[in-house]
This record gives sequence, C-alpha cells and structure tokens, in this order.
Amino acid sequence: MSTNIMIRVDASCEIGFGHISRCIVLAESIGKISKICFISRFMPEEFIQKIIQAGFEFLKIENDNNFDIFKDSIVVIDGYDFSSIYQEQVKTVARKLVCIDELRDIYYHADVIINNQPCLQPKDFLCKEDTRIYSGMQFSMLRSEFISASKESAKAKKIKDKKTFFICFGGSDPNNFSEKIIKALLNKYKFCQINLLLGSGYIHATEFNSSNVKVYKTLGAESLINLIKESNVAILPASTIMLEAFCVGIPVISGWYADKQKHTLECLDKGGYILNCGDYRNNFENEMFRLLSTINDEISNNFIERQKNINFDIEFLNEIFSESFV
Repeated sequence: MSTNIMIRVDASCEIGFGHISRCIVLAESIGKISKICFISRFMPEEFIQKIIQAGFEFLKIENDNNFDIFKDSIVVIDGYDFSSIYQEQVKTVARKLVCIDELRDIYYHADVIINNQPCLQPKDFLCKEDTRIYSGMQFSMLRSEFISASKESAKAKKIKDKKTFFICFGGSDPNNFSEKIIKALLNKYKFCQINLLLGSGYIHATEFNSSNVKVYKTLGAESLINLIKESNVAILPASTIMLEAFCVGIPVISGWYADKQKHTLECLDKGGYILNCGDYRNNFENEMFRLLSTINDEISNNFIERQKNINFDIEFLNEIFSESFV
C-alpha cells in the first residue's frame, strides 16, 4: 500500500522543536507504508536535512492559503496556530485529517485527535461523534530508544551525599532559564554536579566555566539516556524532554513559562510524576530549593516507579494509519 500523507508542521527557536521531533517519529513509524511529505512555513535547515535524509519529501510554503496541496491526502497537522477554521478548510479537500494537539481549546474537525495531556478524557474534546481520540501521556510519540528505556527497570537513585542535576530547556531555551537555574544551584550547593544539555538553537553568549558544570550539545538518544542515568535530579520544562526523562526514570522538578503548560504541570504534580516549582518567570528559586530539600532516596524512587508505570508506545500509530483507516 502506498498512501500519500502530508504533515503540516513548523519549527523555530520561538515555536520550539518538539512538534517537528514527534512528527519525524510519526513519519519513521509509518513511512514503510506511505509516501510522506513535510510541509512548513518555518523550519531550520538541520531539520530539513533530517527529513530529506530519512527519505521523506519537504515542501516550503509562504503562507497557508493554498489548500489544494492537501487534496486527496491524509493530512497531519501539529501546532498551536492551526485554528478550527483552518482544520475545516483542510477537511474539505483531504481524505482524512489527523490533529496532534495539546491544548483542547477549539472545536476539532479532525478524524483523529492525538493529545498527550495527562488529565483529559475523550469527553473533554469538542469534535465529531465519530472522531477517534487518543488522549494520555502514553501517546506522546517518543523516540524508540526512550520507549525501550521505559521498559527497563531503573536503578535506585542515591542523592544523600551529592546532588547531580540534569538540566535541559529544549532546543533553544529562548529565555535562557538554563543560566538562571545553574547560577542559583551553584550558589546553594557547593559540591553539586550539573549536567547541562543545550540544543542547536541555543544562541545566548553564556559561558559556564565552573568545574561543577558539564555542557553537552545535541546528544543522540543513547547518549542522552546515559546522561540522565548519571544524574539523580532533573530540572526541566513541561516539554518532550520531560517525557523522555520519565522513560529513563528520575525525580523531576518542573515549572511553566506559558499559560498552556500550567494545567499540565498541576496535573502531573497531583499525579505524583513531578514536583511543580511554579512560574519560571517569577521568582521560582525559593520554591525550587524547598522542593529539592524534600527529595530523599525513598521519595526519589517513588517518583521513578510512578514514571515507569506509563506505558509509552508508538504502536497506536500503525492502528491510526492502517489500511482500515485509510
């Protein structure tokens, strides 16, 4: 079977790289049965090359006014700016519409909705009665290496004698929270170790000269898994990197810097997956240190056990794009 699939997704330092990363996971999962083309207005060159090298097509567009490009295709859209009206217009020409979203704040015209938020039920979505809804963290479309890691037993984290922090604020960290957090940690903990991962979009001139800080850039999946295993506390945003950390198993302190993240973090905190230090833009340090003081070996391993119970998988993608769906 050869099915024409169009993936409409953007990426930039401002938008972030999470949307394109999971769409590449989707494409690699179903690419053997489909002809796939990525369609973007904004896309860094490194991701364009990844798409092409993986054997997929790439089409750059100037605006979203030409809906004929989607005619008779299965269309996947992933991003916060694709409104209900946009979906409706796509649906008039597309064979099927798959919407990947995290907000659930519009009416969906999609045939399939994929939403990885932890506290939503199918009844929470405004959509057609026959829309297929995949809602929950297990539908996060993570890289296969992390899904494999999620099936492994995690070693207990020992944090009594020395704290080793893993910090990563995505591909670009436009607000440079990395620097702010590292300065606070070094000021508080004389003997801590910090493993900092910076993405390819990190453009700040910050230099981390302390011997307590090891800086890594754009690691592959296996290297990133090992780095998280070497750490015993992670300080992360509410994004894909946090879910990847769950797969490995590590106590996570997280905060939010966009309104759309707030509810998610509150839900994850209540469910016992993370500790929520609040708004990263507004004097979060005292709460972060208070939460750090509560983490002992027993509590650490309780977090890891809860994270490891999430059944991450991507087999559901084969179900969505199976011959019966097409």
